[in-house]
Amino acid sequence: MRFIEYKCGREGKAFVRTDRWFPSSKACSACGHVRDTMGLDVRQWTCSHCGASHNRDFNAARDIRDEGLRLLAVGTTAAASRGTISRRKKLASRSARPNEAGSSSR
Repeated sequence: MRFIEYKCGREGKAFVRTDRWFPSSKACSACGHVRDTMGLDVRQWTCSHCGASHNRDFNAARDIRDEGLRLLAVGTTAAASRGTISRRKKLASRSARPNEAGSSSR
């Protein structure tokens, strides 16, 4: 996540982090209905509310994208529990510095 945030900042793009517990793989990207439970072994599922069929990973990607766009539209993280929005302008003078092997970037 730090690398993606760095790349977004370098390119002048917004970086949005959704809540860790956002139900992206259990929420239907078509109607928004959230399933109560879903085992990790379930890769394909059908929404009991609207009948849409989903690939778990593609559905989660759509839900995360839509939540990020929603957070950007709101312009605040108050609606997203513990989410953060980072907007950085592109700096032409800033260049990437590779870490040395074995060094920690923390």
